[in-house]
Amino acid sequence: MTFGSISLRKRLLHLTAAFALALSSSTALANTEATVSDPASDEFGWRAYRPLRNFKDGFGLMVDRQSQWTLLGGSLAVIAARQFDGEAQDYFNRKGRLGGSERIGNDFLGTGIPGVLLGSGFWIAGESLKDKKLVHLGQANLEALLVTTLITSAVKVGVGRERPDGSNTRSFPSGHTSSWTATAAVFSEFYGWKVGVPMYMLSAFTAASRMSENRHWLSDTVGGALVGVWVGRSFARAHLAQLEPNQNGLASRVRWMPVYEPGGGQIVAQLAW
Repeated sequence: MTFGSISLRKRLLHLTAAFALALSSSTALANTEATVSDPASDEFGWRAYRPLRNFKDGFGLMVDRQSQWTLLGGSLAVIAARQFDGEAQDYFNRKGRLGGSERIGNDFLGTGIPGVLLGSGFWIAGESLKDKKLVHLGQANLEALLVTTLITSAVKVGVGRERPDGSNTRSFPSGHTSSWTATAAVFSEFYGWKVGVPMYMLSAFTAASRMSENRHWLSDTVGGALVGVWVGRSFARAHLAQLEPNQNGLASRVRWMPVYEPGGGQIVAQLAW
């Protein structure tokens, strides 16, 4: 299969926009089923930070139903992307498709430094302003970055895929893509699609930057995005559930049960307190 440069560029742009919108919009549509150890403390300062609780809740949500669907869908996307590794590499590999802007993705966005700065900045700002949401946003982002880095590094060693440029066997998944995508996922969960769409599009830009430098295959970047979304969403949901333990409102505590009777029936709502 051969793609012309114009048609492929349009296709990639459309897929990127659709992917970003789907990821950020699904936050509102999904039933998070988030459960936590206990609600967030009203205290501020370093003594109020509970890393063991946060990681326990985050890891717990990494294996819940929503995360299982994320892993399934992402794995299928990786398999599909592998079919186009060659074509995508031919299109991007040192062809100047990004007009030199790929340095932003390679040397900045994907390094993890912006994520650490954002996480630290929002955490400090939250402490200064006594704003618990900002505090939890910063904590969730930093924790997600740490776990994403560990998982990405472990998978790189386990898979041992050779990079397109032949420099080493640490190609899958893309660490640059997973790092920024984890940050994008956290911010999308906290602030919805208006923030999520541009941040996920920057994830796609980072992925294109890595392919432009001949450092990754297309499927490597999709795998990196999968790790970032999986971990980032889980830790963001864990912190949001601590922040707002009843965030799902009555809907999360109501069970609808059909009751059949001679000549008809009714639906009974059971509220769990």
